[in-house]
Amino acid sequence: MRPVTIIPQTDATNSPASALDRLARRVIFWFLGKLEHGNLTLVEDGQNFTFGKPVLKARLQATVTVQQPRFYRSLLLAGSRGLGEAYVAGWWSADDLTAVIRILTRNLHLLEGLSGRWARLAGPFFRGLAAGLAFVEQRGGSAIRTHERALTARLLDGLRELPRVRVLGTRDAERQTAVVSFNLEGWSCSEVAAALEERAGICCRAGLHCAPLAHRQLGTFPEGSVRFSPGLFNTEAEVAVALDALRELAASAKGGPS
Repeated sequence: MRPVTIIPQTDATNSPASALDRLARRVIFWFLGKLEHGNLTLVEDGQNFTFGKPVLKARLQATVTVQQPRFYRSLLLAGSRGLGEAYVAGWWSADDLTAVIRILTRNLHLLEGLSGRWARLAGPFFRGLAAGLAFVEQRGGSAIRTHERALTARLLDGLRELPRVRVLGTRDAERQTAVVSFNLEGWSCSEVAAALEERAGICCRAGLHCAPLAHRQLGTFPEGSVRFSPGLFNTEAEVAVALDALRELAASAKGGPS
């Protein structure tokens, strides 16, 4: 990618960029870094970003002013069509629109890349990401964390009461994320996971969890552990079902499922 020249300006966009728009911006800048013909300058939020050939060597030069960060998302998801729709919406302007079109035409392979394979791949991803971000913003990060912390505390309290269960790590829900690892004496972690799924329809992770060094430190290598990860869509009733199922396993004959 060619170096980007940054020159402070005074203009600013009309609204702050969302996480989705910032991600789209990074991808668009990556594409513009491959500009082979002409010189294109983006004016955005008080800065100039210059792509392509040096100004003194470029016959074609144009300056695009980004008025709204949604411009990047529109261009990434819809290519040339998105570029046109963003222009009509007033999300960007140009000092010489004809020069912009000529530069893009000379670098048509880049625009086709956005309109073709990349747009087809990125479209579903960005729309899904946008929906996920909107959902989190609507619920509120603190509310989600409060819910997960309550489930974790309930799970830790219940595991503490079960015989032959060893909880790994802290037993304080305030000091950890909503991930609880444990082992059941006399059962391998894979046996526990299989039994929970078979008997109660509970899906959980078993093994080293891509952290063999951590398990060496905990003394659980190479077997690993069972891991519960309660989340926003889990309930206290489901935690209670999981604890009841584990209680039955703990009461079973030592060495595996009966």
